Amino acid sequence: MKEAPSSAVAAQSGVHKTTIYRTWATKDEVLADALAQAPELTFTIPDTGSLRRDLLELAKQIHRLLSDPASGRVITAVVSALPGRPATAEAAGRFFADRLGREQVLFDRAHDRGELADDAYLERLVDTVLTGVAR
Repeated sequence: MKEAPSSAVAAQSGVHKTTIYRTWATKDEVLADALAQAPELTFTIPDTGSLRRDLLELAKQIHRLLSDPASGRVITAVVSALPGRPATAEAAGRFFADRLGREQVLFDRAHDRGELADDAYLERLVDTVLTGVAR
């Protein structure tokens, strides 16, 4: 059963709960949108002229996001909710897919400069960067 957004969300946002229900059918949809628009979870896409330098700068920004107390609380709350809430896991997956989409320009520029092959597996490249950040 899908869980409808609570009236607490409406109260905190200063709107009537029917406004919330018209926009989002479930709490997980609210979460997905909140993640995608959270200023604490944003970063700029580097443009240093080199894929290596762009990825290093991207890794630094991601590390700052993960280690900052404000964004760290958001990430911890979402990750801790994932095991028992498949819809939350799906919302988090949409968030990370959105972020990869925003990073696509970095890879497009690298491809145009001849630094990436046509068949480069970008998800693995991003996973490698994130693994390095986690260490």
